Amino acid sequence: MYLLIFIFTLAYVMHISYLLSTPRFDYGWNVLFNLAMGSTHLLLWTLFSLSFSYRLPWPLSLIPTPYPPLDPLHIHPKPSWSTRSALLVTTTTMAMSLELVDFPPVWRVVDAHSLWHLATVFIGRGWYGFLVGDVDMLDGVRMGTVKGEVRGSEKEGWSG
Repeated sequence: MYLLIFIFTLAYVMHISYLLSTPRFDYGWNVLFNLAMGSTHLLLWTLFSLSFSYRLPWPLSLIPTPYPPLDPLHIHPKPSWSTRSALLVTTTTMAMSLELVDFPPVWRVVDAHSLWHLATVFIGRGWYGFLVGDVDMLDGVRMGTVKGEVRGSEKEGWSG
């Protein structure tokens, strides 16, 4: 987990250093870098969302569970918001396509970029609601009020 944090932080610092070291802002590089980071972010959230419904294959199964020591497949009842992250990943991907596919402004006001900013308002509110539910679930796991099976149980082929 800390290795991923280190890698992404180093990549970001190197990206900013590169942009500041050139006499002219490299817009094309900036777009590619942000597209790669955004796609990686969406992939990680997709894996998180799938972990509530499917057992991920190896080596993805080595990624730490969102709620240690519980296996997300055995949390009962499933959090009402557990599918919200998948919906938010989908809407974020659709909104991100507005940044890539541009069209001329309609009525000289509404273009793809303005629609991207409009979409981020609603997506941001959705992520906030999801994260509040996630923190509540983590508090429940720590307090022992969430029912589930501890990781490492042999039920349904789980081998830790």
